[in-house]
Amino acid sequence: MIEEMLEVKQMIKKLSQKNRENEMQLEVPIIVEDRAPINSQGVTGDRKIVRIGNDYYQYTKINNEWYKVQLEKA
Repeated sequence: MIEEMLEVKQMIKKLSQKNRENEMQLEVPIIVEDRAPINSQGVTGDRKIVRIGNDYYQYTKINNEWYKVQLEKA
């Protein structure tokens, strides 16, 4: 019984580590662009960071249209 519990604990640890590795592979590096996207660019769900002057914006494409939110320093 104790051996089985230790095996399960080891399996959980391995799965957690594998999950973290997979999450890291899925992360897309953020590239700051200098032009706002136009509606013909990208697909629904896309996100972009755009610098306009000294301000930064996050653009998100929803239902084939881009929406933006101004970012501020945390």
